[in-house]
Amino acid sequence: MVNSYKFSYVKNEEDFYNYITLIKTTWPEENVDKIAIRLMNTIPNFNYKNIYTIKKENQIIASLTLIPQKWSFGGIPIKVAEMGLVATLPQYRNLGLQRILNKKYDETLIKENYDLSVIEGIPYFYRQFGYEYTIPLDSEINIPLKFLPDTNSQYSIKKIELIDIPKIIKLNDITKEKFFINSIRSNEVWKKQEENGWQADWPFKTYLLLEKGIIKAYLRAEIVNNKLVLIEISNTKSNESRNICGFLKKIGLENNVDELVCRINHHEFFSNYLVKNGGKKNKPYAWQVKVVNYFNFFKKIIPILNNRLYTSSYNFLESELKINFFKNSIILNFFNGQINDVKEDKGIKRSEIQFNPIVFPKILFGCASHKELTQNYPDISINSKYQELIKTLFPKFKSNIYPCY
Repeated sequence: MVNSYKFSYVKNEEDFYNYITLIKTTWPEENVDKIAIRLMNTIPNFNYKNIYTIKKENQIIASLTLIPQKWSFGGIPIKVAEMGLVATLPQYRNLGLQRILNKKYDETLIKENYDLSVIEGIPYFYRQFGYEYTIPLDSEINIPLKFLPDTNSQYSIKKIELIDIPKIIKLNDITKEKFFINSIRSNEVWKKQEENGWQADWPFKTYLLLEKGIIKAYLRAEIVNNKLVLIEISNTKSNESRNICGFLKKIGLENNVDELVCRINHHEFFSNYLVKNGGKKNKPYAWQVKVVNYFNFFKKIIPILNNRLYTSSYNFLESELKINFFKNSIILNFFNGQINDVKEDKGIKRSEIQFNPIVFPKILFGCASHKELTQNYPDISINSKYQELIKTLFPKFKSNIYPCY
């Protein structure tokens, strides 16, 4: 690094103020500075050392932030670092400063045993750091409010109170069951989000749908830029969906808004209900994902892989499977149809199963099949005798992540 540039964590309030100034300068119209402030107040154990900076003299000219999260991989908690609030002053771009920050960030991932690093990020840029588009992000359905049905008198809707939080957490737990990968939000995070009225960069109010005084569903919505934006909803049935639509329509018309933007997963029942009423789906963006250490990750998910084997035609398999990632290989040992050991081979010899390690998250996290990958990536090859086993170990599935801040 040029002597005039210095790496440093944020160390004090003055540094934090300078960091906020950098964020506001880099993203002047996106309220990203407010997210930075909320991180300090919302996420347990988030502190100044989560903020990586490069200074020139006493000015912070570049930064990135490690946002700790917890996701569920088929019921197994995984430790996730989100790289967020990446910023460089315009006059200092293309000097490799983010590469320096990424090296420090990656050292933390290894030292603190993170399973994944993820980023929402701008297109293309983060491929150079080993990230691949994997898990759906920013799903939207747009629908004119006039297309929404009116409500009936079977249900009532009220704003949430803090004492209701445990009840909506239970509803969310039920909603998450359809998604193999989902986010884990602590009671404290739920409470902080309700107190702040923000989820990531979206403001919201939480409403409860009641039938005879019993909470049947919850939703988070708010007027943003002359549109009614729905950012979260629990499982709903047809009649519940109709009444929520009627409620949203009423809010919109009272505020001279004529469109609903539904920012929830396209696999939710409510999403499909909107489409049936004339809503238009977008093409979602995606979380960019990097597995920190494949050996450690495979060890962690052995129970998931064994469950898949147990219900398959491979439930008596006794063999060894070598997955070559070019720089290293992961060896799965099978005994009586179950994986009883995982080994790492640092050799680079060719094998009958070869995966581009950057692209492998696409199959690991269920967003692409082995056939789709081999057709599109010449550096992925699977011998035909192993293709059915790979399909069994790595099926396609649904995922949905809500921010924890």
